[in-house]
Amino acid sequence: MKFGLALLPSLAWLANVPSLVLARNINTFQPPDWLTRPNFGASCGGGALSSDATLWVTCSGPKGHNQAVLDLNHCLANDNGKLVFRKDGNFSGSCKRCEITPDDQFRCSCTTSTGDSKDTDWLDLNEGIANYNGRPNCFGFEAFCPDC
Repeated sequence: MKFGLALLPSLAWLANVPSLVLARNINTFQPPDWLTRPNFGASCGGGALSSDATLWVTCSGPKGHNQAVLDLNHCLANDNGKLVFRKDGNFSGSCKRCEITPDDQFRCSCTTSTGDSKDTDWLDLNEGIANYNGRPNCFGFEAFCPDC
């Protein structure tokens, strides 16, 4: 018994070893893209636009499949004729004739700083929109979902 108690102070440093090793591994760990990417398209489908800025989709959630409506003005901005993800970017004020593909690629015709209108490159909505419990969301803004 004395031998065991005498060893405790000298072995106390071992209690910190796993946490030091773990902390080091966490700092160098790079999660795979599929784990960190918002990727709403993996659980939502049937994307359609009811206006240039309103996205209608059917998403799976805890209660099954449901319709959800996301105002993309909360997610996108026009940066001199280029669509970018930005909180409350209100892109539809300077972008028109938007379209979406079945694999969630999105583009519009947007005004540049010179006043010209240009077709944007395709933007993958999966890069900035997620599905949380059947509700698409971006930057903390959740889609309207009456059945969620």
